[in-house]
Amino acid sequence: MISKGLNFILLPIYLGYLSEAEYGEITFTLSITAFLNILFGLGFAGAVTRLYYDCKSEEARKRLLGTAALFLILFSIGLTFLLVLVGNNLFFERFFGLPFKPYGIYAIAISLCSVMSVIPQAIFKIQNRPVVSILFNISVFLLTILFTVIFVVVFKSGVRGAISALVLSNLLVAAGYTATLIKEIHPCLDRFILSNLLILSLPFIPHLLAHWSLSQSDRLVISHFLDMSSVGAYSIGYQIGSLVFLTANAMNNAWVPYYYQVLSNATDKKSLQKSVKQFLFLISGASVVTVCLSPLILSVLKVENQSICLQIIALVSMAGFFQMCYFIFVSQTFQTKDIALIPVITVAVALANIAANIYAVPRFGILAAALTTLLAYFFLAVLNGWLALAKSRFNIGIGLMIRFAVITMVWLTVCLVLSFYIQPLWMILLPFIWLVTIDLIGSFSFSEMISMISHTGSNSEY
Repeated sequence: MISKGLNFILLPIYLGYLSEAEYGEITFTLSITAFLNILFGLGFAGAVTRLYYDCKSEEARKRLLGTAALFLILFSIGLTFLLVLVGNNLFFERFFGLPFKPYGIYAIAISLCSVMSVIPQAIFKIQNRPVVSILFNISVFLLTILFTVIFVVVFKSGVRGAISALVLSNLLVAAGYTATLIKEIHPCLDRFILSNLLILSLPFIPHLLAHWSLSQSDRLVISHFLDMSSVGAYSIGYQIGSLVFLTANAMNNAWVPYYYQVLSNATDKKSLQKSVKQFLFLISGASVVTVCLSPLILSVLKVENQSICLQIIALVSMAGFFQMCYFIFVSQTFQTKDIALIPVITVAVALANIAANIYAVPRFGILAAALTTLLAYFFLAVLNGWLALAKSRFNIGIGLMIRFAVITMVWLTVCLVLSFYIQPLWMILLPFIWLVTIDLIGSFSFSEMISMISHTGSNSEY
């Protein structure tokens, strides 16, 4: 969450020294970087993780890692030259709405540096080395903050300084990743290994691009039909609301291994429903807390158009709730290994989201982009829920999801309305009232959570 929340941590600096339009340019450049990261990474992280356990010897593992790393580096260098050659003349400014120099160059440079982290981070996870993985992520985090303060606050370099800080921090950490990688690989290009890597990774690139579209394409549409100031205003609200997305992703890292552990041990499946209830309680609470703290955050940051930002935050927070439901359903379908329809659903929802943004944003403004985001994740959860039920024949807790979704939507609406009438500090009390409400209607008891934590802490085997 620290590495993912870097932009949120930097928000006070950006808003203190840059205009909304300039902040829009930064977030838009980062959206382009996220798009390029998918192309540069080729989905190799997941493919390497899957094939690593098929290797019968240490030499075979090193050849796998060496083939993956060397091909990824060569491919990324070639793609960089291609983008530099054609980007300025063919598509960049027309498609993204920003000049290729410097923004395209910056985005490509960040993605090229990020490639060096793909295989090492996969190695850290495979070898169960979380501390090393976290140290690298925190290094990027701290270096970016340091360089941002130097370039933006001290030298007042504006947008270019802010993006240069990202490039420089990623470049320095890429050197560390390279040193780590050299110790773990046998550099080679084994055609058989490479073909297996590509067979596993390439089909999921459309799936990854579709997820990028769901989270990033709204800014592209806003910049095309409105202006960069609107991108900045929307990004402020989205950045705060996306704290719920960060929570959902962190919770998913816990949910997936737990889910497969329960199934592998032939444990009663009904115990999973209780776990789903606990996860829904947490993500609902994260949504309510985010919306309740938002007025105070916006006031401290002295954000203009706070009313629009609060509405965007509420809609994006609810979208984060549905993303958690999506994660739960996808784990079910993956367990059956019949996953062909997952990318199809994701791509279809992403295309529908783009079409809805193109229609709604010019007519209703940036608030429409947040609403289409909510609807996209709602349909993503519903369609994957249908798929999971059809494939696994097990209702993991759809009734609970509907109940918590209704409760969360009602509470977010109440919190949003009250935010216009009461002081930001009083809003902090609302999550406690939400907690009592959840307990009274029987959806969840806080004592259940305390009991769960106590049980987990005393269970050494877990």
